[in-house]
Amino acid sequence: MRRTPTSLLRASAVTGPADATYEIARDLAAGANSVCISKNGYVRLVQAVNVVPGATTYVNAFLQPSGLIASYLRDAYTGQPVIGAEVRAYKDGVWWSKGTSTAPWGAYRLDRNLPPGSYDVIALSPGYADKSYSGVRATPGITTNLDIFLTPRY
Repeated sequence: MRRTPTSLLRASAVTGPADATYEIARDLAAGANSVCISKNGYVRLVQAVNVVPGATTYVNAFLQPSGLIASYLRDAYTGQPVIGAEVRAYKDGVWWSKGTSTAPWGAYRLDRNLPPGSYDVIALSPGYADKSYSGVRATPGITTNLDIFLTPRY
């Protein structure tokens, strides 16, 4: 019986002064594959790789710090937290953030690998008028505070 050569994929990710090397998978199918490298607080990287049978394929990546948009969402009249409101971030018409729901004290945090740049942020909650903001900047390693106040629908 003839044995098929095995393949190995290794990746190294640099996020600062210290870096790391990872063995991702063994016995991958030869040919085109994709590798996704992510770390909390950094922009996710997806890279195409060509795996060669019987060889080790290396992927080197530099992960860029992500931006963070966070603060509180409150009722515009009472100042009380709006619990369970949804907050989303869009960039160039694409929903970039998975979105988040506000905590019982009204806090929210949009940090799902936000690449640096300008975003449209929208807040939604039943019983309130939607609120949107344009040009909200996500800057690597910095928290952009965006206090959101929703107006109740009467």
